[in-house]
Amino acid sequence: MIKRIKQKGFTLIELIIVIVILGILAAFILPRFGTLSTQARVATVDAMAGSLKAASSITHGQYLVGTSGANSAIKLEDGTTVTMVNAYPTADGPGIIASLQGTSGSTTLDSYNVITGTSAISFSPKGVTAGNSAHCMATYTAATTSSGAVVTLDDTNCS
Repeated sequence: MIKRIKQKGFTLIELIIVIVILGILAAFILPRFGTLSTQARVATVDAMAGSLKAASSITHGQYLVGTSGANSAIKLEDGTTVTMVNAYPTADGPGIIASLQGTSGSTTLDSYNVITGTSAISFSPKGVTAGNSAHCMATYTAATTSSGAVVTLDDTNCS
């Protein structure tokens, strides 16, 4: 009687079927990863808007506690001087940017394009398509006599 030896391993057809199934799965999954960069930019803009609101509120609170005069500069606990207008940080480097960074040497603004204006400053994440740079930004507008500082968020077209 001939004894049959049972073979161990996969046949060629089984391996080809597994490769085809993996290829089909990859075709559906890979495009989903392409949208992650847009979602990351939206999250970055949302985070900057939150940071602007927090920095403005903290600086405004410190101003109310210890300063008199609508346009006085204040010193933060770490020694950073912040210029103020109408009890809120100004929309420039010694104002809201100083509030954001302090003297810790923070480089959090390195990942943003900073667009300055006369009474507003905008932060757009680097890598946003040139045509969309008018969108996908957080904007800080300095306080006027009739209102406090305003932070607006535009997270459209963050591609």
